[in-house]
Amino acid sequence: MKKKIVIFLLCLGALTSLQGCSAVMAASGTKEANLSAINKGDTRAMVFAKVGQQPARVINNSNGVVEIYELERGNEPSTGRAVANGALSLFTLGLWEVVGTPLEGMKGEKYFLTVYYNQNEILEKYEVSATRPN
Repeated sequence: MKKKIVIFLLCLGALTSLQGCSAVMAASGTKEANLSAINKGDTRAMVFAKVGQQPARVINNSNGVVEIYELERGNEPSTGRAVANGALSLFTLGLWEVVGTPLEGMKGEKYFLTVYYNQNEILEKYEVSATRPN
């Protein structure tokens, strides 16, 4: 009998340690970049400020600079989703995490922004694509 109680408490501890993963994922999503704010003639610093993150890749060539940003849409941080995931996890003693964590992991869609600057680091053009540029 004592052994069963210890096993039960260990299982309960393991389940409660899982609690919060989906809630944390919902609360710490990625804010979508406002690409409509980017305009031809913007400086490199202005584009960086508008996109809000570091480029994944920078290519320097004789014509100027090319920056490639890896962005995500559809995964905004949500307090409501975080509270709901936390409550469901609490009420189900952590069992919700088996469903909630993969659901939160599937949120969002990656896309790529390629920005072309001239030698003076002034934006010439930009392209948005679903696949990583070469």
